[in-house]
Amino acid sequence: MLKPYAFKSDELKEKLRTYFKTKSRRQTQLSYDNTVYGLGAFECKAAAGTLITMVKEVSDNLQDLPFNLLFVCTTQSMNGSTGIRECLPYLRSLISDHALDLKLTVAFRPEENPEEDNTLKLYVSNSGLCELGFYVLGQEADKHHPFHGFSPAQTAAHIIEKTELSCDFCNVQNETPYVPVLRGLMFPHRLSDGTQEAAIITFDLPFARINFAAALEKMKGIAAQALEESCLSIENRQALYQTRKHEEFKPRMRDAEVLSYSDLLYRASRRYRGDLSADMEKLLERCRNENLSEELTIHAVISKLSKLARLPKPSVVVFLGSNFIPRQYLRQNNSDDREIYMKLNRVAESFNSEHVQQILLKEGAPASDCCFMRSAGTDHAGEILNAESPSPAGDFYDFGSPAVTLTYRGQDLNEPTEHVSTEIFDIIPAFLLKVFEEFKSDPEDKQSQIGN
Repeated sequence: MLKPYAFKSDELKEKLRTYFKTKSRRQTQLSYDNTVYGLGAFECKAAAGTLITMVKEVSDNLQDLPFNLLFVCTTQSMNGSTGIRECLPYLRSLISDHALDLKLTVAFRPEENPEEDNTLKLYVSNSGLCELGFYVLGQEADKHHPFHGFSPAQTAAHIIEKTELSCDFCNVQNETPYVPVLRGLMFPHRLSDGTQEAAIITFDLPFARINFAAALEKMKGIAAQALEESCLSIENRQALYQTRKHEEFKPRMRDAEVLSYSDLLYRASRRYRGDLSADMEKLLERCRNENLSEELTIHAVISKLSKLARLPKPSVVVFLGSNFIPRQYLRQNNSDDREIYMKLNRVAESFNSEHVQQILLKEGAPASDCCFMRSAGTDHAGEILNAESPSPAGDFYDFGSPAVTLTYRGQDLNEPTEHVSTEIFDIIPAFLLKVFEEFKSDPEDKQSQIGN
């Protein structure tokens, strides 16, 4: 209903006033003249519009520009970082063709704090993000005789209870602990009158440091406990059900198994006559051609492999999803990175001396597209992801360009009332000019900066 007002900030504000007639924080904010409203303004319009203005300004003064500037505006960040991933091969070709030496990546994004904050934060590092997945293989049954099968929903509920918001996955001293957050729960639909046969549970886990092998073992332990508890719960309910029907309850012995995706692939290959890897690639390509979602692609792959491996029902396959964003940071033991940090500190001091709003240097911005410009630990992560992901994320590139993120003021991200302070239209150009001045070096040293 509000989409037609996405590019009409003033009209959108008038429309929103009709929804917030009582005195409230949002009604008060609507009276401010220094805020811009518009669906999507908070995430991208302010930064993108400012960067377009910067392109025009520097184009008119190319003779005074000490850098090569590369502007990148990406989309679909919430969809597995699809935008930047598809852009990376083009960036590699561009850098190679023009012999560019990237020095710094500057990203702009809203500060996602619940409360308004007038300070500007310049983050010199970003956390990473990985996706933890559980595929629960149950057993279909007639809806009138549900105890003849095995409900994957019971196991899924226990997995969510034990995994979500658990501090056990990133238990590193002297660092901020991160916890898994539920990303999605899906029961793959099929044309059947029976009960559900499978469930897919995925979690997003930010990280500063993570041992993927240890995380997979932790996931296996959680899955084993969840299977045991769900089996006991179903048996107790079946016993009560048959007691009320005046029938004798006879417990069933069930075989169950918990394994990683790489173990499942290996066992399936032992029973497969042919080149399983090539055939799985064909299956993935067919899923992409049919525009299947990530969850349905995972279901197609694991269900096929579980039949080949003859997994017992119930079973749980743990895997890593393709939604992986590497961590990036300035390295303390690297002289070039230390020099960059000192320059950024001088940029902040110079900016603060001329503006009311102050820039603070901080660590640990949320994972974002800028992490792909110089990622840390992708060699090890790439090997693990290729082995443990039903739908691998693809190649990683290292352009050698450390990233900093300047966050600006706004609120209500992804809501109709999302807004951004108009001060950012002055702050971004002023900040970039300070960066240009500080990073300007010998004219013969051709440098490049990426604005994202």
